[in-house]
Amino acid sequence: SDQDIPFEKLVEELQPQRSLSQNPLFQVMFALQQEEIFKPSFSLPNLEVGWYERVEAEMTVPFDMELHLWPIKEEITGICAYNRDLFEAETISRMLSHYENLLSAVVETSERPISQLPLMTQKELDQILVEWNNTKTDYPDEKCIHQLFEEQVKKTPDAVAVVFESQQLTYFELNFRANQLANYLQSLGVKPEFLVGICVDRSLEILVGLLAILKAGGAYVPIDPNYPSERISYIIADSQVSVLLTVEKLLDKLTQLQIKKNCVLKGQQIICLDAEWSQIYQENYRDIVETEVKPDNLAYVIYTSGSTGKPKGVAIEHQSLTNLVQAVRTEYGINNDDRVLQFASISFDVAAEEIYPCLVSGGTLVLRTNQMLNSVSDFVKKSQDWEITIWDLPTAYWQEITRQLKQTSLRLPQLLRLVIIGGERALPLAVKSWYEEVGDYPQLINAYGPTEATVEATLCKVTAEMMLRNANANALQKELPIGRPIVNVQAYILDKHLQAVPIGIPGELHLGGSGLARGYLHRPELTAEKFIPNPFEGDNSKLYKTGDLARYLPDGKIEYIGRIDNQVKVRGYRIETGEIESTLTQHPTVKETVVLATEDNSGNKSLVAYIVLLSETPEGSQTEQIGKLKQYLKERLPEYMIPSGFVLLPQLPLTPNGKIDRKALPVPDVASSVSTEYVAPETETQKALAEIWQEVLGIEQVGIHDNFFDLGGHSLTAVKLVSKISTIFNISLSVKTLFLQPIIADLSNSITELVQNKNFSTQSNNQLIKNEFYKTLKDKVVQTKNSEYVQFKSRSLSSLFSVGKIHPVDAAALGYLEEYNPELFDYSRDYIIENIFENLPFWVMVKQTNWGRIAIILLPRFVSDLYSNQDDTVQATIEALEMAGRIGAKFVSLTGLIPSATDYGLAITKAIANRQDLPKITTGHRTTGAAVVLTIKKICEQGGRDLSTEKVGFIGLGSVGMNVLPLMLKCLSHPQEITLCDVYDKLEFMENIKQNLVQKFGFKGQINLALSKTTVPEQFYESTLIVGATNVPDVLDIMQVKPGTLIVDDSGPHCFSVEQAIQRFQEREDILFSEGGMLRSPYPMKTTIHLPPSVENILNNAQKSSIFSNPFNIMGCAFSGLLSSQFEQLEPTVGICDGEQSQLHYQILEELEFEAGDLHCEEYVLPEKSIANFRQRFGKDL
Repeated sequence: SDQDIPFEKLVEELQPQRSLSQNPLFQVMFALQQEEIFKPSFSLPNLEVGWYERVEAEMTVPFDMELHLWPIKEEITGICAYNRDLFEAETISRMLSHYENLLSAVVETSERPISQLPLMTQKELDQILVEWNNTKTDYPDEKCIHQLFEEQVKKTPDAVAVVFESQQLTYFELNFRANQLANYLQSLGVKPEFLVGICVDRSLEILVGLLAILKAGGAYVPIDPNYPSERISYIIADSQVSVLLTVEKLLDKLTQLQIKKNCVLKGQQIICLDAEWSQIYQENYRDIVETEVKPDNLAYVIYTSGSTGKPKGVAIEHQSLTNLVQAVRTEYGINNDDRVLQFASISFDVAAEEIYPCLVSGGTLVLRTNQMLNSVSDFVKKSQDWEITIWDLPTAYWQEITRQLKQTSLRLPQLLRLVIIGGERALPLAVKSWYEEVGDYPQLINAYGPTEATVEATLCKVTAEMMLRNANANALQKELPIGRPIVNVQAYILDKHLQAVPIGIPGELHLGGSGLARGYLHRPELTAEKFIPNPFEGDNSKLYKTGDLARYLPDGKIEYIGRIDNQVKVRGYRIETGEIESTLTQHPTVKETVVLATEDNSGNKSLVAYIVLLSETPEGSQTEQIGKLKQYLKERLPEYMIPSGFVLLPQLPLTPNGKIDRKALPVPDVASSVSTEYVAPETETQKALAEIWQEVLGIEQVGIHDNFFDLGGHSLTAVKLVSKISTIFNISLSVKTLFLQPIIADLSNSITELVQNKNFSTQSNNQLIKNEFYKTLKDKVVQTKNSEYVQFKSRSLSSLFSVGKIHPVDAAALGYLEEYNPELFDYSRDYIIENIFENLPFWVMVKQTNWGRIAIILLPRFVSDLYSNQDDTVQATIEALEMAGRIGAKFVSLTGLIPSATDYGLAITKAIANRQDLPKITTGHRTTGAAVVLTIKKICEQGGRDLSTEKVGFIGLGSVGMNVLPLMLKCLSHPQEITLCDVYDKLEFMENIKQNLVQKFGFKGQINLALSKTTVPEQFYESTLIVGATNVPDVLDIMQVKPGTLIVDDSGPHCFSVEQAIQRFQEREDILFSEGGMLRSPYPMKTTIHLPPSVENILNNAQKSSIFSNPFNIMGCAFSGLLSSQFEQLEPTVGICDGEQSQLHYQILEELEFEAGDLHCEEYVLPEKSIANFRQRFGKDL
């Protein structure tokens, strides 16, 4: 190109994709200048012009990074400018150092290709290649895994080794049975390097069979009985097993293979472990097995997906398995007190990590059942009942558990101490949610390892400190690392020339050491391709090319980035898309195909097949064609390899060089992949189900005859779907029901029946409340005129501010729109946001207090929008912060659900880290905690009670409860008795709180622990003052509390039925209750408001009430920003806070003569006369 062409002309001609965040065409500039360019082109008398050199300076540059070099005499001088939003100073320093090293190497060895020249110094290379791979540890490499098991049998013969449902075997019994079967196998010729197939459902027989094969000297080939017949046939034929272990109920399926599949089982001996056991027992009574098996003999062969269209067998030796077991039992601290859940299928390599470390450590292996996967709650409950201490779960299933921990009342099993995840990338949001809900206990470990490296090659022990560090990191560390290599394993990240790459630079992850497989069974060429000579060690050692893209982090941990080839991980399963493509192209109607793994906004992966048919006018509709192809795949591939989406194309898009352009493939329309014609839902139940399916599956249209699994559903989304259905219809639905009835037409009938059996009614109890406030609220808003405390403005507050009619504010509080209700609104959801609010923050009012002015600004978002897309919520909040800053606010409060939707403000803080022009944010939670304690004080005073004589019960000991409880003990009289209730039954956690109350706060009264799993136990109702701080709705039975009880509730939603509470109070006047969080100022506040009719019609009763409520009242969270602006010692709150941090807020509020607001709940304010009647009956100060 011509250097004289203007840059703008190039941009105009090339028309690159434009973005405000980067320069078009290129983002990095390198310039080698001549010295003359830097000489001044002018001279002035008595003035010398030259360069001012500084080590570091701030400047504005148009590109992400610029490097300028110029010669000065014998040296080259340079300057590097970079975008601090993208690069850390440490990263730039490292890059420049590597550039210097490369230049030096060019000068010293100019004859070598650049690809062979070093970037790093020898010190850096030693750190990466030697120091970070110094994992050598002694282990019993002379022993096989079954021998380690036998040693444990001698130590604990009577301990329970394995449990399945109501059956169990002790270590002695398991060993004895395995020995009998091993002797029998030896009589059939089983010996070292002899492969034995095992095709058995989850049962005790699996463990007996696995150990027996190893004891006999053979190696096992696990075959999932749920695989399609063709895949089972291929594995048996390819592995050339001569003996196959199974059970009687699977015999028919295997016998059919002999008839249908060209007699692939001819010559194999099939042994039924259940039907033939009595014969095996009688003929093989010896409890000893003699074998010549050695550590370098095969232990098992596991088949994984293959790119050629057929699965490939990975051959693992005893020494590799023994190294894994010793590493795992040490890292995880497995001992004889552990009860390990065996989750994975034995055809999946993770099963080896679950089984053998447990059985060589004296623990109890508990086999999961299919029923416990009906729902996450069932899974957790069974784990609790079985006293499970260790979970080893697919990452995708763990993420579903995490989602329900955050959104429901679900809590982890009490004895669970360790959770291992692996199989695919862990979503950062899921990890963050885990640490918000769970913390550091149970310990979370992120494990990584391909089958070729014997299950696990690296692991990362995740901590809350690490997550906090990640949250504050800049560009380098965003993902959860996969950690460092385990003992006797080496991990190298190399470029395509097998050169080590520096920290932060992506490369292919290579693994070496004791964990490597022997290779692929009967595939010497593929073995030679994937298992290459180790360039860093001698002795014929190998490296396995994983095909995974990774990079080193500065602390030596490894971060997984993705795949280099077309292999993908979907729901923990390793899949070669080439195998699916090869299978599809064997169908007589298919010309060519491409299969991709796509990812939705939540990070969930699914497979999509793009297909070109041979005939341009195929017989039947597109729906029929897709149905036939799905059925064809189901007969040949496992369920997890069936694409959820099918797209028929006239031709595949190609790049200019004739290759398939995968990026140009269209986004799949799931609706077009279904094999049924669309029929709209008719009944209310069908309509509700269709909406739930659309939400869970992320599609726009669902018909009543569409199959959930054909629409892209799978076992994990099934769990999510069932959870939502159960919640919305208030029923208990199992995943099994969904599997049996995967179409809406059938499922809706079952749900209707369940609902009728529960006498379910959707009628709101709100209609039962006879509160005058509900009747007059709307009229009051419409008819209100300007008064002493409320001034209406016809023009927008922003325009009035711009012409000086409204003065600047000191702080602001951000709110949002309550849930959209199509029955109440005249406009659509999108119309309200785009036309009424113009998708911009709306300044609705100013509150003038004696300490300053607060702007109330509404985000143009409904409450459900806050959680649907965190990035959108953060961006909308930033725009509101920009508005608040322009009108003078120095601090901004995030009210309502905005804090929890933005990780307690951390997501916003991170997004505005480099924005010095914006106000500071606060969640207001410290002020809210202080307001709740003031409410406790007030309800005691108005009820005529003395806190020191009360029996106080706390429901919920999460972030809110553990903020209020310590603050109450620091600021008020200690009660006579405290009862701690956590419906999640976390005994150890509650014991620690009990100990803190005594040791840290000097509490001398009685402390009770009210343990329960689902409801508040009877003993809790002995409390005379109840403080609610839980996320479990209606957990407190308001009709069961004793007369005279005081209740302060800061739960969200309320821990009791508000309707029942109001009704009981109106009828009996024998309880007092109030929300926490409201403050009453010693002076009235004036409100200036702009409320056009279009906005007024959108606000709900609660929002209207806040405008026209008592002029002395204000929510603590809304007032918090103003407090921080006036008192330097009150730092804004971001993240989780505790009671000690809130004490200063309480003290300042008291000094300012604030007290709690009126006793109220939602829009209902308790009448003073009724409160007086209560006090007369139940007050103790009379």
